[in-house]
Amino acid sequence: QDIQWEITFKEVLAIQEFSIENIDLSHVSEVAEDSLKSEALRLYKDEEPHRFRCFNFHVGWFETPLLKIIATENYQILRIAENSLIYNK
Repeated sequence: QDIQWEITFKEVLAIQEFSIENIDLSHVSEVAEDSLKSEALRLYKDEEPHRFRCFNFHVGWFETPLLKIIATENYQILRIAENSLIYNK
């Protein structure tokens, strides 16, 4: 079943993507430490590292994430089909 989701991150520090147009993402993993996070924090020295996490978006056939978002845990998830709020932190 195709379900569409909208995820809104309120405080984003960095984004890295690899040609994700018209790609169905299968799952998300969240990690505290990541090379993109380290690189972004070197550029933005005033930010507090403990506030940010790396959200990795994957496709089913490839282990490496095609989309990475370095953001705080202040985000919202909306299920588009039903327009119902699933999570808001």
